[in-house]
Amino acid sequence: MKKIMFLAVFTVLTATTVKSQESYKPVAGNFSVEAGISPFSENGPVSSDGTLTGTYFISGNWSFRLELGLDFALARENNGETGTETRSAESQNLGFALAPGINYYFPGTNRLSPYVGGALLFATGSIKHTEEYGTVKKTVSGEDGSFTAFGLGVYTGFNYYIAKNIYLGIEIGLAGASTSIPNEKTEYSGMDAPSSPATSKNSQGLFNLSIGANPLIRLGYSF
Repeated sequence: MKKIMFLAVFTVLTATTVKSQESYKPVAGNFSVEAGISPFSENGPVSSDGTLTGTYFISGNWSFRLELGLDFALARENNGETGTETRSAESQNLGFALAPGINYYFPGTNRLSPYVGGALLFATGSIKHTEEYGTVKKTVSGEDGSFTAFGLGVYTGFNYYIAKNIYLGIEIGLAGASTSIPNEKTEYSGMDAPSSPATSKNSQGLFNLSIGANPLIRLGYSF
């Protein structure tokens, strides 16, 4: 009887030890999808930063990743009729970001996976405002907020696997980007429309360098 009890205890302890040593981290061929969330955002108790990141592991130490960001807003206003003319306005805001990169992971522990990486950066944003007064339509594009940017970023962070395939992460980085701001352009169309003015010459080229940590928790799932 004592031998049976000893064998049972030994089996449980061995299984527990093996379980505690089991790695929760992904291996070659695994794919992870993650989103950045803000637990204490002004937009709500939990909100997304608008980005989605996919990571493909080519080994336990290396992975390719691709970060996508999309922001779209459309606002319409109709003021009804003024005399015999209808009046309405519409604003469109569109933003898009793309960042392909590569990560290297340090040994860490069976749950903790620290890493460093680098990525190319591309982002663009456009704003267009349209107004209609009766039969005349006025379209303004390239307003403040329109831009195109190219750059390079390096970063470091860690993922902590709270369960098999599920992790939380934090990341900080350094990024530099060259930004182009386009000319503002105004066009008229429709009956009785005035001639469109010449394109204003206010295009700009900027370069900025930034370092910091986004106030985000990265929530991911591997499969």
